[in-house]
Amino acid sequence: MRIYIHVPFCKSKCPYCAFFSRPWKAVDNHSLEQWEQFICREMRLHAMETGTQTIDSIFFGGGTPSLVPPASIYRVINEAAKLFSFAKTIEISLEANPESVTSENAHGFRSAGVNRVSVGVQSFDESLLRAIGRIHGNRQTHHAVDCFRRAGFNNIGIDLMWGLPSESLGSWLSQLKEAVSLFPEHLSCYALTIEQGTPFSRGRPPLPSDDMLSSMYLECCDFLEHAGYRHYEVSNFARPGYECRHNTGYWQGEDYLGLGPSAVSSFRGKRWTQPPDIAQWMSGILKGDLHPQTEILTGKDVVHEYVMLRLRMADGLPLSRLYLAAGDKPKPSIMDLCQDLVREGMAVICGGSISLTSRGMLVSNAIIERFFEELDADG
Repeated sequence: MRIYIHVPFCKSKCPYCAFFSRPWKAVDNHSLEQWEQFICREMRLHAMETGTQTIDSIFFGGGTPSLVPPASIYRVINEAAKLFSFAKTIEISLEANPESVTSENAHGFRSAGVNRVSVGVQSFDESLLRAIGRIHGNRQTHHAVDCFRRAGFNNIGIDLMWGLPSESLGSWLSQLKEAVSLFPEHLSCYALTIEQGTPFSRGRPPLPSDDMLSSMYLECCDFLEHAGYRHYEVSNFARPGYECRHNTGYWQGEDYLGLGPSAVSSFRGKRWTQPPDIAQWMSGILKGDLHPQTEILTGKDVVHEYVMLRLRMADGLPLSRLYLAAGDKPKPSIMDLCQDLVREGMAVICGGSISLTSRGMLVSNAIIERFFEELDADG
């Protein structure tokens, strides 16, 4: 099982971000203590309900988890260790923004038990950082990575965004080169998306054309693969053995608990979401209400999710599972779709699985819809 812990604090809210967070300037020591206490309380209630599960990974996301004092992170990890059984090779990740990283807290996070960090760089272009509302600069990015290396971290990820306002292909490739020069073990490269309710949705910035976006993605895939990074998921690249095990658990459909306001859980066929409000979340925990907004996953939901998630991964979708998912639908129609994708250069079939190529991953949402239509069609 996996555990996700939401840290709802940020120094500044970026205009593209739809994740729940609260301004850091409004957070005092009491608020931090409350967050920690209620995370542990929520965890204890889940442990009573689920029994002693083996935890393969813990992920502190946000928000900006690197704003939280390492001592608090240690106490949360320690509480989890008391309540659950930790896998010998447990991965404990923490998201960090460059401006909040110091030598002192980098060493503190490592001592607390964190063994993987994901640095929210987003861009190495100072003008683009300003355009998307980031408050750090390149000097802070390099300093943050250096601090984590000196603290003993040997699993560092860098998060980047592409398709930023008025960004060029040359600028994007230059940033990838700079990212690789820092020798991270992992790179996440996500396209900027305009989320409803964000400032960018109310005042849309000038974005690159669709043709430019396609070139950015394909050139990125090619560059990073030649640099020694395996393209193991639509937006994720890693040196061999450094794939993010926590996110891989999501993509493989494993159970996970989400703790904190706005966190999502999926466990034994049920999915629920905590309210995106600190006071409401705490009130629910006090009442013992662990499963607000619960959704019971149907057989169709499970099949669709499995197909969607497996097609996002380089390891692909086992054809035997695809045929099984089709039930009494005619198998030739499913195979015809697979062969069409291979002819179009969108997929390959190898080792009994169908996997999308980089060109296929670029339009993975449309391809996944084609599979859904085929699976849902009457025989």
